[in-house]
Amino acid sequence: MGRPTAFNEPVFAKLLDALRRGAFDWVAAEAAGISRSTFYRGLARGEKGEQPFDLFAREVKRAKAEARLQAEARVHDEHPLSWLRLGPGRERRGQPGWTEAAKAQVDRPPEEQVGHVDPELEAEMQRALEDLEREEADEAEGDDR
Repeated sequence: MGRPTAFNEPVFAKLLDALRRGAFDWVAAEAAGISRSTFYRGLARGEKGEQPFDLFAREVKRAKAEARLQAEARVHDEHPLSWLRLGPGRERRGQPGWTEAAKAQVDRPPEEQVGHVDPELEAEMQRALEDLEREEADEAEGDDR
């Protein structure tokens, strides 16, 4: 029989608590009494789907995401411009950000793109625009009275 696992309930709870508070994963592991190498081996085994380490890997991932969410929310609330420019709102390759104009990504050649507007949708949009213009004209007349 091998050594007992380092991942018992109290150790696991301490590890997850530290991760949720924003600790680096290896620091949280060492604070919980798990060596860095044991932590990473357990994580690798869980990512391969090995029982019971798969639950361990999922919970570690969740705890880290919760910490990240709290940090992002704090920056969003206290420094919104920094959040837009440097946080999850920034432009990344393949992911338009909040501060940059989105770039069109077209998968079809131009000759296949031209003239492909749904006629029913176009007619509906035209009616909606006309309704808005009538409402604006009616409001303007009401203001003149």
